[in-house]
Parts: sequence; C-alpha cells; structure tokens
Amino acid sequence: MTKGFSIIFIVICFLFFVVVTVVSFLLLRENYYESSLATVINLELNKRDELFNLIQITTPKADQVIESPLVIKGKARGSWYFEASFPVKLLDNQGKILAQGIAQAQSDWMTENFVPFVATLTFTKPTSTAGTLILQKDNPSGLPEHDVQISIPLLFKQDSQVNTKPCIITGCSKQLCAEDEVVTTCEFKPEYVCYTKAVCERQADGKCSWTKTIDLEVCLNEFKE
Repeated sequence: MTKGFSIIFIVICFLFFVVVTVVSFLLLRENYYESSLATVINLELNKRDELFNLIQITTPKADQVIESPLVIKGKARGSWYFEASFPVKLLDNQGKILAQGIAQAQSDWMTENFVPFVATLTFTKPTSTAGTLILQKDNPSGLPEHDVQISIPLLFKQDSQVNTKPCIITGCSKQLCAEDEVVTTCEFKPEYVCYTKAVCERQADGKCSWTKTIDLEVCLNEFKE
C-alpha cells in the first residue's frame, strides 16, 4: 500500500514537473517572439522615418495606377544628389527593369535642405499588373555600404480599366466633344448646327467624340455640298 502510494506520488510529481517546464518554455518563447517583433517593428519605423527625413515623393503615391510616361516629383535633401541628380528605375513584379533614368534637381542642390526634383520615365506596358519604383541616393563612391534607396509599390494601368470621366461639349462654338476643355478660335461654320442635337460621349476606343448617327452624317454632308 505504502509502496503503491509512493509510486503514484512520484508520477504526480514528475507530471507536475513536465507541465511546469512546458508552460515555462511557452511563456519564454512568447516573450522572446514579442520582444523580437517589437525590435523589428522599431527598426522598420526608424528606417522609414530616416528615409522620410531624406526624401519625400509627391507623385506617384504608393499603389497608384500608372501608365507611360510616368512623371516623378518630390523633394530630397541635398546629400541625396550628386551633380544635381540621382538615378531612378521602374521594375515589374519579377524585378525586370522596365525603365531607368535620372531625376534632376530643380534648384541649387549644394545644401542640407530639401531640393525639389523631377524625373520622367517612358516604358512599354508590361504583362504584370504590379511593379516597383526605386529612387536611389546617388553614390559616386560605388561602395555598397553607402547605398540607400526608397521603393514605392505601383500598379500598371490595364486595358480593362475603363476611363469613366464624363465627356464634355467644348470649343468656342460648342463644336467639339472632348474629355477636357479645349480653347478654339471663335469663327462659326454652318455645319456646327449639326452638333446641337448630336450626342457627345466616350466611344469604344475610350476617346470622347460625337457619336456617329445617320442624322449627324446626313446633316454634315448637306453642308459639304
């Protein structure tokens, strides 16, 4: 009886020891994970804040839908430039370079203050839907430890993305159908009367123009004769 009780007591103590050990291990691992995660987050935040203090991009914004030509504008500290410029490049989601060029300072770059810049990249639309714009700090030394860059995720405009901006009737005599206001001379031609009852809308090719109807064609042909 006493021997059996001793064995049960030993088993219970052993199980208790195992449970305490496992719980302690799990708590230590959780604390280590939280500590490591906090360290990584702090490093990322510090890096982001450091970059923001060096260069700020006005356009394009992150995840913006773009097409060629891509105009890039912003401002960077004078230390980001060398000889008033720095390199920029556009990649697809596979890392392939679609375009690369130079951003030019728009004022004196020999300063510690922010200096505005402009760059334009022309590229052929890729098959991928997403890409990355990279703006690199000019590094004339070529040493990798001096490399600094900022990356902006972007989306490429797809053919399926239909332009929904309404078309407008414009021109001095209201003779044009366009997406934006168009300034024209103010001579009046008789055939402009035909457009008073015509429909101005976006066509199948995505452009704004007068919808060709039999009535419009007949009216215009009368004035050609």
